[in-house]
Amino acid sequence: MKFKSLTIFFVLLLWTVGINQQTDQAYLDRLDNKPGDNLLAKTATTASIAASQADIEMKPYLQSPTPSSIYINWHSAADEESKVIFGTSQTALENTATGTVHKFTSSQWWHSTKLTGLTPNTEYYYQCISGTKQSEIHTFRTIVANTDVQTRVRFLLYGDTRSNYTNHKKVVNAIKEKVSELYGDDIHNQVSLLMNVGDIVGGGDELSDFIPEYFDPIVPLSASFPYMIAAGNHELETDIYYNYIKYEDYESEGGEKFYSFRVGSALFVSLNTNIRGDEQVAWLDNIMSAAEENDEIYWVFCFLHEPGHSEVWKAGNNQWVQDEIIPTLAEYSKAELLAYGHSHNFERGAWFKGNLRLMLSGGGGANLDRWNSSARDYPEIQRSHDHYTYSIFELDPASRSFTCRSYSLGHPNKWLDNVEIDRFHRFLDDSIPATPHSLAAPGKKDASVTLTASPFFSKTDIMSSQFQLTSDAGDYSNPLIDTHRDWENVYLSSGGPDYKPIDKNAGIDLTRLEIRNGVLDNGNSYSWRMRYRDQNMQWSLWSEEQTFTVSDPIDAAGFTADTTTGPGPFTVHFTDLSSGIPTGWQWDLDGDGITDSDERDPVWTYQQPGSYKVSLTVNYSNSQKNESKTGFITISAPASFSTTLNLPNKLTRIHPNPCRNQATIQYQLKSKSLIKLDVLDVHGKLITRLINKVLPSGPHHAVWNGTDKQGNKVKSGQYFIRMHSGDFKSIRKIIFLH
Repeated sequence: MKFKSLTIFFVLLLWTVGINQQTDQAYLDRLDNKPGDNLLAKTATTASIAASQADIEMKPYLQSPTPSSIYINWHSAADEESKVIFGTSQTALENTATGTVHKFTSSQWWHSTKLTGLTPNTEYYYQCISGTKQSEIHTFRTIVANTDVQTRVRFLLYGDTRSNYTNHKKVVNAIKEKVSELYGDDIHNQVSLLMNVGDIVGGGDELSDFIPEYFDPIVPLSASFPYMIAAGNHELETDIYYNYIKYEDYESEGGEKFYSFRVGSALFVSLNTNIRGDEQVAWLDNIMSAAEENDEIYWVFCFLHEPGHSEVWKAGNNQWVQDEIIPTLAEYSKAELLAYGHSHNFERGAWFKGNLRLMLSGGGGANLDRWNSSARDYPEIQRSHDHYTYSIFELDPASRSFTCRSYSLGHPNKWLDNVEIDRFHRFLDDSIPATPHSLAAPGKKDASVTLTASPFFSKTDIMSSQFQLTSDAGDYSNPLIDTHRDWENVYLSSGGPDYKPIDKNAGIDLTRLEIRNGVLDNGNSYSWRMRYRDQNMQWSLWSEEQTFTVSDPIDAAGFTADTTTGPGPFTVHFTDLSSGIPTGWQWDLDGDGITDSDERDPVWTYQQPGSYKVSLTVNYSNSQKNESKTGFITISAPASFSTTLNLPNKLTRIHPNPCRNQATIQYQLKSKSLIKLDVLDVHGKLITRLINKVLPSGPHHAVWNGTDKQGNKVKSGQYFIRMHSGDFKSIRKIIFLH
């Protein structure tokens, strides 16, 4: 696209003063599918582009994998043969395949050779040959067979790599560095493929963009495992783009424009937001329906370019994706992910229905979209960062689980050293969270009502809670209140110089909902229910309905517990049910007259058999109220107390792990002894000491809230829990995430 001289002047002026925001014109360009935005990033000279074209010659590019085939492609400067010799030994490249060549210009030719008859999940060596020229000998591994439910599969995700090829190279080098660090230098054996969510070049109609912006930066990876693309708006649906990609072998009504393929027990679906319409939605629905009935498919991962909602750059939102694609996917239990780009940043969320996660992975190299007045906080997005990022997915079909970890290089105002900024997991066979109870709805006080539910219980951390309130008991088809809240809402940053992400939901209490002034009326009756969702994307059943009448009670202390009797050691979760607006709490949980906790809803483990009095003192603005319950907790002797005494020293469990906010460390002692429980960093340096005292024999637990000994939150990453008692030592790994 041609810019007027005045426009170029202002773009260059903004660049020279270091403004790191895209111009309004750039935003309009992107909306209009124009390749001109980020022109300021194209700083290479004609000579350097020519050098890049020469350097890219005979550099392989892998694509379109199946368990028994793969396409190997490369550039050359002349119309010569497209031949690949290959084999399972570097010294015995005994097989030969020949392919086609496409002429882009008299000095730019694209070679495509399909290798067939390959063995699934097997390492191959290969060399590309064009006339007298030949590539180095490279290696790749075929993807696993569709029926392989034992082998782990890893894939990479990023997008919007166009225009700023310097930063694209930084991201690619960071990917290679992290994969090598985590899994080993033989990256071809560790990664099955990379998915790019589009906008690989600034202009799909500009042949000169493809080598410097796309093929050259990915050289460190593209010869080792296949790259696959969901077409972006900057590709412009041109013949140039479709002459480069080789997806026609995949069975699809969309040909190369939208397609699907299998990698073991995972189905990958690539959609095209350039050609929206009912045909593509119907195709997707058919694909998902077939996957739902196929027992060999565990997960479906979907990719397209434009988001339904982006928090950082809402101008790029696509209503077709929001209204058609997301609801279609959410109807199917195997739809695990919809990934997209278009906005140049990172976002992660979860759709309200089903187990569909949403991920914006547009920080692959193009100039970033930064926090500004165009941002909007959407309820389904839980975390947003204006960073360069990529993600690693690891699928373990043997345990029917997968994990995603996302890594950041930061942004030009604050670069980060390839650090993990997000992680989530999915375990297909985990049970749903325990059904909560609607505990109380204290009457109206100072024009507010608080709905209180029982504590959350699941194998993993809490993610969300949903409260519904109706004036028509039993009918929630059109509730007065329907509130969904998440454990985090990372939105905006603190700005310079630290640029710390802001979590708007930090400290949120998902077990309670305070209803604001003027919503409910004195003397009227209302009914309500609630449910929880865990980090495994599973909702609990709804609690039983509770009905209450709004009134004006006096301030009063009150509490309950999830359970009150059991064999020791026995853990009890207490819930404050005090009316009014408390400002503080003091709990005596074992009847000894000493305050044991100032939390609103404490958790306490009773070690010894006996009957315990529990007292709660509640502070109000001008008074204190107290409630005591004698014999409220009854602990019996264990069924085999002598066996408990003879338990070996052991660091038994860390839960949840990975964790956010806090983790519970469970351990046991063979006999009464001095116990030290420490948190260490990866270098063995002491972060904090959780326990340093003499404890009796039997099971115990401690809680780490992710802080060091000064009370500061630690960085996300890997740490170690060390248990030390006499001659006994044990160390276990823990992953802490913000």
